[in-house]
Amino acid sequence: MKNLWIAAVIAVVVLCLYLPELTRVPPYLHHDEVFFANQAHAIAATGRDTDGRFLPLSFEVYPGSWFQPILVYFTALFLKLLPLSEGAVRVPSVVVGAIDAALVYLIAARVFGSRRWALVASALMALTPAHLIHARIAMDYLYPIPFVLLWLLCVTVYLERRTPSMLFLAGLSLGVGFFSYVAAWALMPIYICITGAVILTKRLTPLKSLAVLIGGFAAPLVLAVPFMLQHPETLTAKWRLYGPGNGAALNLVQQLSDYLSYGILSDRVSLYFEFFNPSYLFMSGGVKIVSSTRSAGVFLLPLAILIPIGIYQLVRYRKDAWSAVVVAGFAAAPIAAVLISEHGAVERELEVIPFGILLATSGLQWLWSAPLRTRLRPTAAPIAIGGVLLSVSYAAWTLAHGRGLSRMTLPLLLVSAAAFVIAWLTDRAKSWRTIAACLLVLTGVQFVAFYHDYLTDYRRRAAGWFEFNHAGAMEDIVAREPPGRAIPVLVSQNMQYADAFWRFYCSKAGRDDLRLALKVFDPATTGADAIPSPSFVLVLRAEADGELGPFPARTRLALLTQVPEVGGGSMFSVLTTDTTTVAK
Repeated sequence: MKNLWIAAVIAVVVLCLYLPELTRVPPYLHHDEVFFANQAHAIAATGRDTDGRFLPLSFEVYPGSWFQPILVYFTALFLKLLPLSEGAVRVPSVVVGAIDAALVYLIAARVFGSRRWALVASALMALTPAHLIHARIAMDYLYPIPFVLLWLLCVTVYLERRTPSMLFLAGLSLGVGFFSYVAAWALMPIYICITGAVILTKRLTPLKSLAVLIGGFAAPLVLAVPFMLQHPETLTAKWRLYGPGNGAALNLVQQLSDYLSYGILSDRVSLYFEFFNPSYLFMSGGVKIVSSTRSAGVFLLPLAILIPIGIYQLVRYRKDAWSAVVVAGFAAAPIAAVLISEHGAVERELEVIPFGILLATSGLQWLWSAPLRTRLRPTAAPIAIGGVLLSVSYAAWTLAHGRGLSRMTLPLLLVSAAAFVIAWLTDRAKSWRTIAACLLVLTGVQFVAFYHDYLTDYRRRAAGWFEFNHAGAMEDIVAREPPGRAIPVLVSQNMQYADAFWRFYCSKAGRDDLRLALKVFDPATTGADAIPSPSFVLVLRAEADGELGPFPARTRLALLTQVPEVGGGSMFSVLTTDTTTVAK
């Protein structure tokens, strides 16, 4: 019971870490966030999705694009209590991130036999850059993780007590998690297979145990069958998007034959190992700024040492079923991204995070208690001397040429001196504990630097990736609309998903009566006489300035505002046909 209270406190602490500046960072809502938000708001208000389906199991957020349900329903619970806003739709993801850290604590407390190491594991989880980033966006990439952790917790308890109900709950967690994010369709069956392999290897009444496990996994899937039969397009749409051929006009046999060709398999194997590239995992992270700041990796840099040590310790010394499950889970994480051939897609493999954290904690625990069987100073001394000489020589050269000290001179000097001091302290202690403590300190220092960058400069760098300031443009127009009637709003066809953004900001302002006011038009072909008066016109600034070709109606329109962007400049322009009737 005490562990449950500690886990609850951890969740609260993580909320305090993850919630600040939630509306400001990321700078704007991504269109996927808007899709989820619109569906969640509709469910919270009416129990039906935006197309009128009652409590559906999948949501058609855009024609031919179906999203998983768990984020929508979880967000709808919050929108029953909170008014619709950018921050409100992101809060549920923050709560999921806090739950992740609490579950990691509960697992680690059982496995490592110490609340201290369990706290370390939960802290490492909370401080992981990829986890924090995805816990602050209203997308479903993070949502499989709590179900995976529940599964791992149930498997951990089952291996201790041999309680069949834990196996059923393990399968049930994965079965429900199947509906959390599309990557779970590939990963959850793999985790079932990993669990089954453990059961067979341990000879734990295999037939009965497998039946209980599969029964738990199958229960949610069976309940979903009626909806899938009624709406088969939910499956065919995903097959076209993610299946072999990625929508190519091939029959099923041709797609599978092409997918299993030697060249494709060779590319997939290469891609799989790219996801374990140290530069990607510990330095740069994913290729998309939505999923990474590019100033930190998926994990913080010290884990580049701790995770390999953890794998070695579990495989070489611990050698139990739990170790096999964690190592296998870590190895399986990129499979969903590999299947659809998406490079650097950290969002497709966030399940790597909890397994990596548990491996790193195992490595740190081993370092903390392992005796030192060799002296480090004979190796560290020449490295430190070389670093000092290099930094001093380079400083002298730059000063002699009038360039001033390089930014790297002082850090190199300090690192070289620190390396020798750490080696000396480690030799005196005859233990790796000093190095383990330094790795923990470096983890905290790097996180502070990452967190500061995330809350400040990342906001500017990410503006384009979050599709610029739709909020400023549409809230400006909504504010100008007179009460009780709707002035038409014409939006350029070059502003993708404008109708979804418009729906969100109308709902946020409590002006659902304005939804039908939006019309999409082509600035290049629409003449001045086709623009009703009065009306608002929302276009790209480049269109308003004539940089993207002809805009025949421009001569009739007056500029109301150029919508400012976080990093300066503007992307959108708001115009009108009659400034006297639409003054803000």
